[in-house]
Amino acid sequence: MVDYLNHWGLSERPFEASSGAGHFFSGRQHREALERLLYLVRDGDMSFGVLTGEIGCGKTVVANMVARQLLGRECHVVMLENSFGNFDEIMREIAAGMNPVPALRRHTARRDAGYSRYELVRRFRDQLEFKFTRLRRRLVVMLDEAQQLSEEALVELKNLTNLAGGGTNPLTIILSGQPELGELIRSLPQIDQRIGLRYHLLPLEAEEVGDYVDSRMRAAGYKHETSVFADEAKAALAQTTGGVPREINRICKLALDRAFSLGRERVEADMVGQIAEDVFKQSAWL
Repeated sequence: MVDYLNHWGLSERPFEASSGAGHFFSGRQHREALERLLYLVRDGDMSFGVLTGEIGCGKTVVANMVARQLLGRECHVVMLENSFGNFDEIMREIAAGMNPVPALRRHTARRDAGYSRYELVRRFRDQLEFKFTRLRRRLVVMLDEAQQLSEEALVELKNLTNLAGGGTNPLTIILSGQPELGELIRSLPQIDQRIGLRYHLLPLEAEEVGDYVDSRMRAAGYKHETSVFADEAKAALAQTTGGVPREINRICKLALDRAFSLGRERVEADMVGQIAEDVFKQSAWL
């Protein structure tokens, strides 16, 4: 069965939400966010970093790219996809993630289920010493949707960065979340003063939208010089989505389907306008 992947010579669907670090868009803001977070980790003296942004602006893609670039013997990255739960539950997730072998992660999660907070922190401190400090490695803990954290959990996470005492601290914690995360941190001076680097992602500039769309297509295997999306279609995308990558992805996915079903070689502005009108009209009913 022929679908639009074969039609445009694509190896995967370019605008899926599940697309990983390979679809990282090296625009000004995303590149700067990536560079700041990598600097935070490699500097070693700053324990806390924060990445905030409006919904759908690409925080998770940036975090995935940070993790990808830190892979290696010097760093071990633990990523928590959400920060819902109390501090003890988060500690169990971190402890499990410190084991590189899936079977060991499951064993750690079962073993730690009955431990008290004191025991969880003590075991974490010991693992940090033996697996990281002594081997001159870094542990990077990345918590997504961190606006869900309670004030207590934030303070306890801050306390983890004190475990090394006066020696080298092998732990970096990166919090990623919606703008409410920034408000929460600013309300806690003891946390706010510990943030080494922070960055706030905004929607793409209008002139970046076309480059973003073409970048996603190339990452999915498109090899032709002529863009599938006409210039007028890109301008319509910028206007209707406000430059929010998630909204761009949603409309582009539907636009490719529409163009293919109509037998067209390119996505034109009228398709983008019709799809955007329908998407936003249906959203208003829900």
